[in-house]
Amino acid sequence: MDREYYDDGMIVRVGLPEMLNFHNRRKSRRAVLKDPVIIILKLGNRTYTKNCYDLGEGGFSIIFSKSENPPVMSSESSEECQITLSRQVTLKVKIRHVRTLPLVPYQFENYPYGGKRSSFEFEHISSEDLDMLQIFLDQNDII
Repeated sequence: MDREYYDDGMIVRVGLPEMLNFHNRRKSRRAVLKDPVIIILKLGNRTYTKNCYDLGEGGFSIIFSKSENPPVMSSESSEECQITLSRQVTLKVKIRHVRTLPLVPYQFENYPYGGKRSSFEFEHISSEDLDMLQIFLDQNDII
């Protein structure tokens, strides 16, 4: 439904488009989780234990607070990583850094001072671990 606004004798008409074109760039399924999984990864000489709410068949992203200051990561590096889906299920995968984007302050409630969102893709995941991940994703909301 169109709406009209009047300002200094001018009419501005605002409406929604009849059709939206959305292109999903993802190559694999992804879930946004209500309850986080635990990611343990070593970057440089430091080990990080992070909550992850963004997990898919192809990888995951995690948020580093501004005070954590993770090392600069190159896309060539491959690290071993542990993903705990539940008390009974832990996956061991090799990951590669894809990108890091800055977060503006208060973009996320838990990070009032901003931070960085780093995305990683799976470089190697065993077929057994991939099966467990797919079962886990089936039980969560897929986007």
